Amino acid sequence: CLVLTAGVDVQDNRFEIVVWGWGRGEEMWVVDYLVLQANPADERDWEKLEEYLSTKFQHASGQMIGIEATGIDTGGHFTHQVYDFFRYRSARRIYAIKGDSKQGSPVKGKASMQDVNHRGKIIKNGVKLWMVGTDTAKDLLHGRLKATQAGPGRARFFTDLPVEFYAQLTAEARVLQKTASGEQYR
Repeated sequence: CLVLTAGVDVQDNRFEIVVWGWGRGEEMWVVDYLVLQANPADERDWEKLEEYLSTKFQHASGQMIGIEATGIDTGGHFTHQVYDFFRYRSARRIYAIKGDSKQGSPVKGKASMQDVNHRGKIIKNGVKLWMVGTDTAKDLLHGRLKATQAGPGRARFFTDLPVEFYAQLTAEARVLQKTASGEQYR
């Protein structure tokens, strides 16, 4: 593992955090999975998230390494709280992200500026919201789950992950559907 990244899903009563380790050829490992009970409307609970994202993990070499970048999903009921958290942490590579379900969207899409806070006040320069091609990302991950040999592109998981982690990871399936423009996987 050469670099650590984190993904944060904001739910009504918790933050679900997955820390991924990345190696050569994008070989990937789940390094940590944490369900942090929280009220995302309470700023103090965002401080708990901040503290966790500052965690150092021990590398196989014995060296301690930190999380290099974090994506926090802005979908759901707490969009402006995510923006507020991100607004003062962009230098730490904490990114506000939103899923883009358009067919063929790149995993890392374009960013747009969001310029209104939760009180309706216009914010000069706003925050940068990054679009994530969710279907493309899910297809990529699904392919990596099929890899059986160590090396580039393989996803690895530690043995203590709860059943709920795998249930969420495999909850969706692509289904061939007829559309006005022909058959497409959705």
